[in-house]
Amino acid sequence: MVINIWRYDSGLDGVASPKLKQDLAFSTSLSRARYIFDIQLSAEDIAVMEQVKPVGDYVNTDSAAGHRIEGRHAYNLSSEDPEDQSREIAIYGARAGLKRFWHIAVSSREDEHLTPEQLEHVRAVVRRVLGVADCPSIWADHRDTDNDHMHGLVVSFLPEQDRAVMFGQDWWKEASQIAMAIIERDLDLEPEPNRRFVADRTGVYHTYSDIRVADENGKILGRSEIVAAQKAHKAWKRDNYAAHIAQSGEEWEVERAVQVLAKPRILKSNTAAQVHESLARVGLKYVAGQSGARIVANGYLPEAGQHAQGQSIAATKAYGNAALKKLGNRLEGGYQPAAPDLAVRKFVMPRFEKLTEEERDRFADRRAEIEECKDLADHLEKHNGDFYRRMRDVETGDDVNERRAQRRRSHEREVAQVKTLEKFLSKPFRDARVFPGEEGDTLALLWGPPAGASSPAKARREAEERRELEDRYRIEATGDARKFWYGENLAFIERLRTIEIVSQKRRARIDAIKLARYRFRRLRIASAQKVRRGLARIAAELGVALEKGPLRKLAIAHVLGVRAGLIRSVVASSRAFHDTYDDRKEKRTSAHGERRRCGERSRVFAQPGRLLHAGKLVTDYVLDMQASSLTPNAVDPVLETRRTLANEIDHDTLWLAPSRYRASHEGLHWRFLDDPVLVETFKDKPHCLLDPAIQRDLAAIEAIQIERRRWIASAIVAGAASIEEGELHVAGDNASWAAAFWKAQRSDPTFQRLIAVARARPDRFTYDENARPGERSQTLALQNNDPALAKTIARQMHAYERTNIATAKGKRSPMKPATIPSQSAVPELASAKSSRTKAGISRSADRTDQKPPEPPRHPGHPSPDGIER
Repeated sequence: MVINIWRYDSGLDGVASPKLKQDLAFSTSLSRARYIFDIQLSAEDIAVMEQVKPVGDYVNTDSAAGHRIEGRHAYNLSSEDPEDQSREIAIYGARAGLKRFWHIAVSSREDEHLTPEQLEHVRAVVRRVLGVADCPSIWADHRDTDNDHMHGLVVSFLPEQDRAVMFGQDWWKEASQIAMAIIERDLDLEPEPNRRFVADRTGVYHTYSDIRVADENGKILGRSEIVAAQKAHKAWKRDNYAAHIAQSGEEWEVERAVQVLAKPRILKSNTAAQVHESLARVGLKYVAGQSGARIVANGYLPEAGQHAQGQSIAATKAYGNAALKKLGNRLEGGYQPAAPDLAVRKFVMPRFEKLTEEERDRFADRRAEIEECKDLADHLEKHNGDFYRRMRDVETGDDVNERRAQRRRSHEREVAQVKTLEKFLSKPFRDARVFPGEEGDTLALLWGPPAGASSPAKARREAEERRELEDRYRIEATGDARKFWYGENLAFIERLRTIEIVSQKRRARIDAIKLARYRFRRLRIASAQKVRRGLARIAAELGVALEKGPLRKLAIAHVLGVRAGLIRSVVASSRAFHDTYDDRKEKRTSAHGERRRCGERSRVFAQPGRLLHAGKLVTDYVLDMQASSLTPNAVDPVLETRRTLANEIDHDTLWLAPSRYRASHEGLHWRFLDDPVLVETFKDKPHCLLDPAIQRDLAAIEAIQIERRRWIASAIVAGAASIEEGELHVAGDNASWAAAFWKAQRSDPTFQRLIAVARARPDRFTYDENARPGERSQTLALQNNDPALAKTIARQMHAYERTNIATAKGKRSPMKPATIPSQSAVPELASAKSSRTKAGISRSADRTDQKPPEPPRHPGHPSPDGIER
């Protein structure tokens, strides 16, 4: 039998009022009671059931004819009519609250059909063991599926005493399984294959450790027993995975069954009677015969055919001391046969855990990792034996024994390293794991059959690469190993037959594989599967031969993708990263210095009595707004500021993208007052820039500037633009704005740093010759529920486009942007159309097909925190 228990407190989320909680508890209890009793459900009942949590795969809305109900039962209720009983249980549910309201379902096997008396016994045992025998409950026997089952609703509450009852003896999950074990014992039912507990006349025991957790009536003995059983069951489940995927969900072999089930029981027993009783609980019998003792599976009918198993097996298969003579010598009073009246339950063979598709893939990865470690260990042992036999007759001298002892110690250290790696990889694959576990642990072991003699050209290349490694790393030589240190960090270790990679740095992996290229004829990798795949890709790019197998196929596919331009080369990415390191470091230092100077300048101007003091700015802003509202026909200061910003300032000269200025006072929030052009232009009235509409205009300009910078960086690394003598040269529709924008922004250190990063990581910069800077920011603003900012960005984009067209026709200076059009004109603008409809080809920055750029690392408002610069 199988038992399931549900609770409905999840429906209380967001409900704070006690009255609402009580109403929800009443309606939930009533709808569930009607569902169980097969009473016509109203639309309100169905809505409530969907609101809390649907149970089962159906909701019955048929008539109350009771075609799927075999019987209705109520306990500790005064009503007799099913509808009245449903309302009464709902009232108690509302009094106790949903946390005391329990839904229980008990199912039988398809071939088991219990009598009404047996079903009544099932309900009595469940109620008794769960501690709710005196609590209100309703039950119904259902026959609408292939297997008979019953539903019950229980309120763990005593109405007469107006107090709650501890449900399930405070261990309701374990108590429910204890109840099933007692029912199977009392009714002599066939248990489930992997039943957690078994019961006999002496009590209830954990099936696999034989820990006694409850007495014969189901009363839990204590917390220590339950906790011990939980740990034992977790350990058993962790080991209950088949060695081969094909055995997933299949029955155990008899030998495994007696080792797991019989061994702990025989070890715990002090008398022959205890041996027989403990084995009988799990369906086993210890039988003595002329040829020795055997353990018999009672009533077990093994399958026929090629994989047929017998019903019995030699007792020594459980463990050596289970032999008849040895066991008789240990037991008090010697061995005695079992009592004739001993009840032995039917044996049910346990099964391996059944794996999901995802678990099957992880299981296969785990097996591949372990098998690789075992192959490496075998290789080391074989090589050591062969080398010893080869040197045994030719090695001479006084220090022969010392040299042999040194080689043995070296061999043992290499084998120990493999065993340590295998032990870590053998951890339960269901548990989340980080590989390697700690910094300094082994990342991978490179090995393979030793390479033969090198040609002169190959030897010269090897010598050159070793000199490069000696220049790059600090090499520490010991008796049997050479350690390569990069600064204070250990990168990898070269040993006699393996190369151990320790560092997770990409460059260290590449250098280790370069070293392995001349050491091994065919490279093999022992590590976690993810690391193995990554190293195989690097090996393929370096032209290192791999052992035949899945990794080799993966490596070939990777190389073909790199050659076709579909995948970026790992080695090329590393080379670009390190070649541009000094330049990026210089640009980063310059950008940080500029940011510090800008911040210091802003702090000076924000001091009391200075131009940008927060209190003064807010006061002046409020007074200015009040004056304009009280003075008839006064000029709107906000409109005047927006016109000045649109018509008298060249937006290309504004460095809003690198701005980190933020301030707030009295509920007002503003940014960008660290820009020199803005401060100089509005030095007489800087408070005008605090208005939310002005801040929105500035945020729109900032968003477009950020996208323009990224477009220029992408074009440079894609080869669509070039910098010659400090000037940007670019062709296409974007040429009208790109050169002027570059000229005004090129001295910004953060812009120069962005270009340096693009050169180091071109895969992060996708070039699109038809891109319209600002379009992505507009989309992000809409996604962040900021339509006002999105509309402002659209107006600003249209203003820039008008400027670009006028500049291309020679009708206006590029230094004077067009006036921002009215809001009513925005829906008719061409800028509202997606640039993706234009003809053109999108190219990746590294001339490969790339995915669209990833969203910002800091999602949110399109601001300095929301858009990458």
